[in-house]
Amino acid sequence: MYLMKDVHGDTAYTLNTNGTKDAGYRYFAFGEQWSHSGSQDNPYRYCGEYIDNETGFIYLRNRYYDPKLGRFISEDPAKSGSNWYVYCENNPLKFVDPWG
Repeated sequence: MYLMKDVHGDTAYTLNTNGTKDAGYRYFAFGEQWSHSGSQDNPYRYCGEYIDNETGFIYLRNRYYDPKLGRFISEDPAKSGSNWYVYCENNPLKFVDPWG
């Protein structure tokens, strides 16, 4: 399986070894999945990061992110900024936060 990403780094679709499209994914701005076609087997979706299928949370190395809330579920370990739960300075169209 090959992950094909958009300019934001989201997995837009997957290709099989024959180069045929297996699945397609679309997202809302904060990462909640808007639609999909084909297989849901690929765990790497929004920002190309791992999504936990049980919780729907996205793993960003230091902590988990909830795309339905648009917030992290725990405090920023670096304790930077005024809101330690905010994702991408509340501007996910402009920024990404791969380290949580």
